[in-house]
Amino acid sequence: MPCQLIALPVKARLMIRFIRRLSQLVLFGIIAAGTGTPGYAQTAASTPQIQIELGAHAGPVRRIAVSVRKGIVLTASDDKTARIWDLATGELKQILRPAIGAGEIGRMYGAAIHPTSNLVAVAGTTGQGSSGHKILLFSVVTGQLIQTIDARGGDIKNLAYAPDGRLLLATYAGDNALRAFDSHGQLVYQQKFAAPAYGLDVAANGRVAASSMDGKIHLLRIELGSLRADTTLRTSGARPIAVAFSPAADRLVVGYFDARRNTDDPEVFDLQSGRSALRLEMPERKEGNLMSVAYSPDGQRIIAAGSAYKGSGEFQAYEYDARTGQLLREQLLAANTINDLAPIDGTRLVYASYDGSWGTLDTGHGGVRATGAKLADLRGAGNLKIDATSGRIGFNFDHDQTPAWFDFEKRLLTLGPLPETLRPATIKSGFFSKPVWENTARPEINGASIKINSDEVGRSLASFNTSDEAVFGTSKALYRIADNGAIRWRVPLAAEARAVNLTADDRIIVTAMSDGTIRWWQAGDGKAMMALMPQRNGQWVIWTPTGQFDASAGADRNVGWSVNRADAPVADFFSLNRFRDQFSDPDAIDTLLGTQIKQRTVARPSVSKPPASIPPVPPPPAAVVTPLRPPRPLSIEAIRFPPVLNAVGLTTLEAAGNNLQIPFTIRAEGEASIEVRINGRPAERAAVQLPQRFDGTAQAMASVATPPPGSLIQLIGRDQYGVSEPLSFQLAARPNTVSTAALQSMPVISAPAPSAPQGGPVSPSSARAYAPAPTVPTLPPSPSAAAGPRLFVLSIGISEYRQPEYQLGLAAKDSRDFTAAVIAQKGRYYSDVQSRSVTNEQATRANVLASLDWLSQSVGPDDVGMLFMAGHGINAPDGQYYFMPYEGNHLQLAATGVPEASIRNTLGSMRGKALFFVDTCYAGNALGNFQTASRELARLANNLAAAENGVIVFASSSGRQLSEENDAWGNGAFTKALIEGLSGRADLTRTGRITYKGLDFFISEEVSRLTEGRQTPVTISPIGIPDFAIARLTTT
Repeated sequence: MPCQLIALPVKARLMIRFIRRLSQLVLFGIIAAGTGTPGYAQTAASTPQIQIELGAHAGPVRRIAVSVRKGIVLTASDDKTARIWDLATGELKQILRPAIGAGEIGRMYGAAIHPTSNLVAVAGTTGQGSSGHKILLFSVVTGQLIQTIDARGGDIKNLAYAPDGRLLLATYAGDNALRAFDSHGQLVYQQKFAAPAYGLDVAANGRVAASSMDGKIHLLRIELGSLRADTTLRTSGARPIAVAFSPAADRLVVGYFDARRNTDDPEVFDLQSGRSALRLEMPERKEGNLMSVAYSPDGQRIIAAGSAYKGSGEFQAYEYDARTGQLLREQLLAANTINDLAPIDGTRLVYASYDGSWGTLDTGHGGVRATGAKLADLRGAGNLKIDATSGRIGFNFDHDQTPAWFDFEKRLLTLGPLPETLRPATIKSGFFSKPVWENTARPEINGASIKINSDEVGRSLASFNTSDEAVFGTSKALYRIADNGAIRWRVPLAAEARAVNLTADDRIIVTAMSDGTIRWWQAGDGKAMMALMPQRNGQWVIWTPTGQFDASAGADRNVGWSVNRADAPVADFFSLNRFRDQFSDPDAIDTLLGTQIKQRTVARPSVSKPPASIPPVPPPPAAVVTPLRPPRPLSIEAIRFPPVLNAVGLTTLEAAGNNLQIPFTIRAEGEASIEVRINGRPAERAAVQLPQRFDGTAQAMASVATPPPGSLIQLIGRDQYGVSEPLSFQLAARPNTVSTAALQSMPVISAPAPSAPQGGPVSPSSARAYAPAPTVPTLPPSPSAAAGPRLFVLSIGISEYRQPEYQLGLAAKDSRDFTAAVIAQKGRYYSDVQSRSVTNEQATRANVLASLDWLSQSVGPDDVGMLFMAGHGINAPDGQYYFMPYEGNHLQLAATGVPEASIRNTLGSMRGKALFFVDTCYAGNALGNFQTASRELARLANNLAAAENGVIVFASSSGRQLSEENDAWGNGAFTKALIEGLSGRADLTRTGRITYKGLDFFISEEVSRLTEGRQTPVTISPIGIPDFAIARLTTT
């Protein structure tokens, strides 16, 4: 979600003055001081909390607001974030992160957009009980916290601004109230109700309606900077949950939470008489309610939606004639419950869904556009199957469709039919009956009630195999219960438990969650063990509560730590790949499930005695399973976090001559440096002005030679504690057009440092990489800039090793054939191609290291560099990956292997575009450790594809798969597909150009076809890097 930069002339001193002034002002209708709430840290967590980040909501979207004037949509979610989106395109603009804690702490339910200022308000469950809750006001432009309001009560369910923006209204379910706050955050009105209050709407004429779950609608008016109670309507439905005024404010439509009686159909009240005027009869449906209601902006229609559905995954919107109540049309909106509706203009509305999506609905033309919903939909009591130990699990990605299963030992996610060894949960006959526990707030067992909280709903159930007990999942907690309803333990959940299962020995509980994850718990005490997030593209990531993780290539950017700040009730986000060197720990995951990798004992081929001049190397010792280290404890004191960069938003940015000025802020615990990258590569002409001292948040300025339109510009901070998340911007494709230049921090991916020393991040003494004044140096153009890019290729392949037992089949031939294929590009796409092919006995450690240095030094800023490596990849006991050279010895890796740091530094510091093709996990691997080597290769690939390295990585296989060779193919499967793709078959668009994304698609399909699905290549690219050509079919 890079933001748009517009290169227009603006005086730099005015920009800097604006930055300084922005830090002093709080814009809230009028300029007002924030009302900070002390004590927020008492309810938010003091240790990092794991959160999912897929660029969309990772949980149900509870509330939605829209502003046509600002062109934005605001959503609030169970995933403990609120998000700002572009109304026209659906592009994610900002992620708003409150401070969060365990269970519900941090869930967002209320969302409102200020009618005149660039502010949004969000709220939800930010405290415990009735204390510690806050309403948070953020800047639309920067996404930074502007003001904090003491909410004076708990569990806010809805927010709304007065038409002039001078009052902010909130309804509460925690202490059953309606409250109003002025522009200074002061409480000016409060009314207590007898039941939780969810519904809230404010009409253009100042009328206010709030619903409480005791069947009442409370009508008020905005007068003299406060509210005045008007009248109360008594509804026929038991629990009204949503209200919406007609555009003329003469009628009010009410939606109900219950759905078992005709009186729970939506109802329209005439506000002059105070009587019910219409009942919107719900059409025949399988189950559910129409709790979400709204008038179309033109007042001609009423739209109702909710949990009502006709078939699996078919949640409809129903359009009624606003005058007669006649049903006009049904529209399929989402795969799960519609939680909220809001009018846009004319005939358009926006909706928010339980499936994590939001979208627009046009009642005039019947069009629907959806955004988001990247989560697996794991609903269904039978949608979770496991083997006896839970080492293999099966599920459906889309409720009852798209079956998939995950093998922990192989670390492989497979889409397709489930193995027969996987079994669903069992519910013992007579223990529970379905109507008593599913989707009810009053579950029973053997006639006895289960005392769950009043705001919980039953979702899933499984019986223990060895006792008359069960595990019971609800919308907010996980329970172990006895057959008389007694609760053994209760664990609060941050997401709903949609399916549950137990291992054969009843020691482990497995749950499928509404956030798209599958989680493991100790059955004895309910303690969390680990979580898995599978994705439809085959990626997966596993993590423990204490931070250890394992991830497929490209997946460690999708999960991270939310770290609550000490100075404000908000959080910073760091993706897991910020800390892969410390916490990437596959062994810890194996230990938890008892699936430790046992080294294979492979029969050695009979070989002749090596020459006397080569000292014999003893064969590897027999396989021995040694205890693996337990998960390491994680605390806020045990880990220090890298810098945090945030953007300062302006409508335009300065382009003084050919320079682009980018203001930002930096927060670091010690001295830090900033690197500027353009399209993933180090910027040749850039400078950064940093503060003299790093003691909190400080202002800074980057200056860079203006790149071509559409370029991705990234700022990356480093200090002694690591590398920041990238701060990313997109230069507008048409500089003469002005779009919102909302600069924003991107809480997505990245990794270690491209040019950092091998031992770790840059030390403070070497931190200042740029002159203190942002003066951009002038450099001569690259020799290839006018004639087209040059290509530099280093290809390494080893089939014949000094140690005969290491021999491989086609690796050396793969290397030579790849070199030939790219040399053929000279005069086509590249003005020149320079290559080095290092194979077999030539590929000594010294020669490989020297060749890597040649590649790094040769590639200029306008060139392309490619590294191809085929041979043995081995991981050391410390988890580091090594490429085995010709004379390498697996017992002496540090002295004889090529370390991953050499590969990373070569590719990461390369000035031009960098591509890495790697095939080092061969079938028939006589070293017997292909599984552990492959997982370290995935870690290396994730490292290289991080923003601060900017490398596009093509890996031959994923998980713990093997790379297959076949003499009939003439190459390994991966290299055969790679060469054919470069030779033209990857020209999927028939333009005569092969791009890296086209090559990725072709290799994936072709290797899968050749190996009949046994091998799955994976390509990882840095987030936001635009597609580009790497080959051409004909001469230019």
